[in-house]
Amino acid sequence: MSSTVEKIKEKLSIEEVVGSYITLEKAGTYLKARCPFHQEKSASFFVSPERNTYYCFGCGQKGDIFSFVEEIEALDFLGALKILAERAGVPIERENIKEKSERERLFEIMEDATVFFERNLRDSKEALIYLKDRGVSIESLKQFRVGFAPDEWHSLITSLGKRWSENDLFLAGLTKKGPKGNYDAFRGRIMFPIFDASGRVVAFSGRILKNESEEAKYINSPETPIFEKSKTLYGINFAKNSIREKKFAVLVEGQMDLIMSHQAGVLNTVATSGTSLTYDHLTYLKRITDTLVISFDSDPAGVNASFRAALMALEKSFFVKASVISGGKDPADIVKTDPKAWQKIIGEAPSVIDYFLSIAKKKITEGKSSEADTILKSQILPLARSIESSIDQSRVLAKVSLEFSLPEGALRDEMQKITIEQISSSPPKNINVSKGKSYLRKALSVLFVLRELDKEKAEEFGKKILNLTGLESLPEEEKDEIYFEGKMNYGSENLDYYQNEALFMLEDEILREKLSKSIERLKKAEAVKDKEEESRLLREFQEISLNLSNLSKKYNIIR
Repeated sequence: MSSTVEKIKEKLSIEEVVGSYITLEKAGTYLKARCPFHQEKSASFFVSPERNTYYCFGCGQKGDIFSFVEEIEALDFLGALKILAERAGVPIERENIKEKSERERLFEIMEDATVFFERNLRDSKEALIYLKDRGVSIESLKQFRVGFAPDEWHSLITSLGKRWSENDLFLAGLTKKGPKGNYDAFRGRIMFPIFDASGRVVAFSGRILKNESEEAKYINSPETPIFEKSKTLYGINFAKNSIREKKFAVLVEGQMDLIMSHQAGVLNTVATSGTSLTYDHLTYLKRITDTLVISFDSDPAGVNASFRAALMALEKSFFVKASVISGGKDPADIVKTDPKAWQKIIGEAPSVIDYFLSIAKKKITEGKSSEADTILKSQILPLARSIESSIDQSRVLAKVSLEFSLPEGALRDEMQKITIEQISSSPPKNINVSKGKSYLRKALSVLFVLRELDKEKAEEFGKKILNLTGLESLPEEEKDEIYFEGKMNYGSENLDYYQNEALFMLEDEILREKLSKSIERLKKAEAVKDKEEESRLLREFQEISLNLSNLSKKYNIIR
């Protein structure tokens, strides 16, 4: 495997690989860009063509072409290897075929299962008729590798059991355990393979062919070592390049909607595949686009799902649109009737606020003002509240004010009553100060550069760092990496200023942490009515606050 890696690195430069995902600009001997792995307004992501590495001073992400593709495509090493090997035209060579990891075995099992289901679809007249009636072309069946699971208890086990153990098939999520032994998990279903970003099959979604039974219409693979449903978007392997090219993604709910959307030429479509939209899905999409068109079904459940998805996407700073589909139809129905109509719907999709405004206006026209008010309070204002930019918020409120003939001030007051916790299903946000943002790290990077230029000043500066932090000795781990940061950020000029700035930021960080803890203790003292402790902590709080306010003057830093 190592020889394959080296051959790929010889053929693909870091500039070429990273530059195919983000726009790089020259910065001396380096290249820089806004980091694709975290939100930022100014560029802190640097690429070193000389070292064939990258580093972000904002979030601490670093590595080579393999780690970059792993991170940006949400893949493991083997997935990144597959993408880069295909791009470089290098065959993947294994040094020891016998020693396959569990993940490699699972990928091979899923590939074998896909071939098994494809073969069975060719023999199932009933399944082929159903797919033809839904408008799916032969070309789409081949592209998306659609298959069929026979309505039998052990057909897959019998076929794949010649090569794989019962435990392997169970671990892949293809079988279930019963009182009389394992049996096939998918039976009598049209099978849609779910691919990762590199095109490997990681799971399946199966649609029941006959509706007489009480079984679920769709069932999906369970989570396995190679499949996390909260991180996997159906069709991303086919859509990602088109999303980058067109600069927006279309989000639909299921496999049929996605296949038909691609069939209609809307190649930048992905699907949530039977699961709710997650922040992991949005994090991945945010790396390749800032615009999202939500195209869920037009029934009440679909409209509610669109609202929830829009809230999450706005929170992630997407520009969000919503397609206008009428008559309770879904995207697959529209494509079957008129593919060009679907293209037009996507092309003319309004902003998600305008989408819900149009629904409310229709209610007013129908004489259902109370329902329109409900939409305003429960959907439009929460969406406006989720918009990050206060300028964009003001524009939305001005438009809503005009449409509803309501004072803008009253709308703003009502909106401000809505908390993010009330409208969002996002997990609590913990402040995560990564090592890339730690001001101790910044101070050390200045110190390591200073040691090269003036040992006496470096020693004095080091003592100041120790006094501030209370450390017995300065950390030397990752010294080369921190030194690299320093060399990129600080030259021999203005080092006095950089020392003061680093100490200012470090002490500011330390004091604010102390202030936060002081407030917590003060609240506890107030709760138990400990007046003496309360008085002491109040003095402590005032002292820390005073030190914070005098910090700029202390280090002669203007903030």
